[in-house]
Amino acid sequence: MASSKLELRLKTASASRILISSLLALLSPLSAFAETSLPDIEKLSNIIVRKELALLKLGNRFLLEQEHFDKYKPWREFAYNTGAATSTHTGIIMQGVNDWRGAKEPKSMSRRLGRTGCSFLLTGGCITIGGAAIETTIDYVRSRKLKRKGMDTKTVLRNFVQMRNDVDSLISQRKEEVHTNYTLTDWQRKMLLAEGAVLEDIRELATMAFVDSFIKIKHGLWQRETAKILAVETAANSNFLGSLNALLAFTDHHPHQAGVAGIGFVLGGTSVMATPFIMKYSGAYGAHRARQFMHKTLGEVKVKSTAQLQADMDQLSTMVKTANPDELQMLTALNTRQSIYEAHQLLLFDEPFIKASEKKREEAQFKERVIFSTLIGGSNIARGALSITAGYRYYDQPKKFNLLGASAATSYTAGTGIWLGDLMQQRTRAVLHERKLKMANSTPEAKLQARLDAIDNMDNAISVF
Repeated sequence: MASSKLELRLKTASASRILISSLLALLSPLSAFAETSLPDIEKLSNIIVRKELALLKLGNRFLLEQEHFDKYKPWREFAYNTGAATSTHTGIIMQGVNDWRGAKEPKSMSRRLGRTGCSFLLTGGCITIGGAAIETTIDYVRSRKLKRKGMDTKTVLRNFVQMRNDVDSLISQRKEEVHTNYTLTDWQRKMLLAEGAVLEDIRELATMAFVDSFIKIKHGLWQRETAKILAVETAANSNFLGSLNALLAFTDHHPHQAGVAGIGFVLGGTSVMATPFIMKYSGAYGAHRARQFMHKTLGEVKVKSTAQLQADMDQLSTMVKTANPDELQMLTALNTRQSIYEAHQLLLFDEPFIKASEKKREEAQFKERVIFSTLIGGSNIARGALSITAGYRYYDQPKKFNLLGASAATSYTAGTGIWLGDLMQQRTRAVLHERKLKMANSTPEAKLQARLDAIDNMDNAISVF
């Protein structure tokens, strides 16, 4: 009897513990919501703002580091191109003078002048290939430095994804607390939800800015690497396959090799003519691949302009103006956050205009490059066609052979002269443009640095709360 009573008491106690535990489990969410006050949501809003500023800062710093506005690079490239063009121009003039002599009297041709002219042509190719090798080395060293700083593409993208996920989690947490917190008044809940829409817009716009920076970097990278490959390919065909066989045809008395040289000149000229088109589509392809990769990694960006942000900011401002002063006093950092939202909008407002201006400038440069490339490359194609005719048809008629060689050299003399003039006008215009931007403090580097400074000022303003 005693044992049955003891057993009954134990069962009753166990049932009581289970009931109490169940009640506590049911009440714990309510207690958690009760503990989350308006100041807590305020604090969470401030944290989200700072993390979104960090997102925007990372994207701008990434672009600044990757673009790396090396003031010496344009001058190095100018030196390579001018050296190659000058050497080629000198060599083709010597070759032309010698061939015109031979067109009148083959025996009057100078072996020394012919060899020297071909040597200058070969030197021009060596300068081009050497310049490409130097720039490739510099770019490699630069990429290693970026990796050590954590500013390489993979590291920055990984950090951005992690930071964006943190922001998404905080925004979701804030939205849930606003919806479930029974201590908030109707106005407070509506106002906080309106501000949540603004925070989501800024998150999306920061993502869009980063995606644009990533695509721009990949576009430029593909174009730079393609330019190096095309420069080496053109030099190999025109200066080595072409000029080396021309030298052998002259010194070894094998006129057939002039035909092989002509093939090299045609290939080199074709490469020059095709360069603007290849560069344009190479950059577009690199941008397309980057866009697809970013869509796969970050998903679709829902807000693609500041119009939606402006609309949500206007709604928030209207609610603040009609607010009860007592309720508004509880939101201590709201004015500061509103100022930051407006600064965000101003920072991102001109992005579409900047992209449109850059696209217009690229189109103008493309058209200019097509004109000059056609003139320069076309003269080399004509040189090649004449050399092929001389080497394969008039190899046994010295006067006609030399006449065609002289005509080929004259054609390319005009082309290399245009090449030199083009290089001079490009560099002169670039220097004047850079000087104009510096005077207005509007260089790309200055604009990015100003944007980073503005982001730091916003972060300092919100950090005191």
